Amino acid sequence: MCKHVRQNKLEQVCQLQNLADQLQEVRPQKRKVRFLHDNARSHVATKTRQKLLELGWDVLPHAAHSPDLSPTDFHLFRALSNVLQDKKFNTQDEINTFLNDYFNSLPPSFYADGINSLPDRWQKVIDCDGDYCT
Repeated sequence: MCKHVRQNKLEQVCQLQNLADQLQEVRPQKRKVRFLHDNARSHVATKTRQKLLELGWDVLPHAAHSPDLSPTDFHLFRALSNVLQDKKFNTQDEINTFLNDYFNSLPPSFYADGINSLPDRWQKVIDCDGDYCT
């Protein structure tokens, strides 16, 4: 049902359902999901929170304005920014091709390393009394 929905109201809910379906396919024995996302408006919307409750996922708390807790910010985008230095693109197609090739070239361990470093990052936030840590 949700695979091709692009309405803003339903997009986040559909993405969660698609993710749940994919997780069920690749890890059918594992039921426990711990889910981390930031406090963006679409992530805290009523429909999104209801979907997370329906899925039974544990939603991990995310401190506001904490890019050090977002794997995309501290891990993925930092690595991407390094490979983008001095790159020039002439068309949107060149950008899309580059990004697809780049993300497809990263080994699964790259993504796992970003996720696995979260407990240490959370501890730093605790040690800083919730303030932004560098």
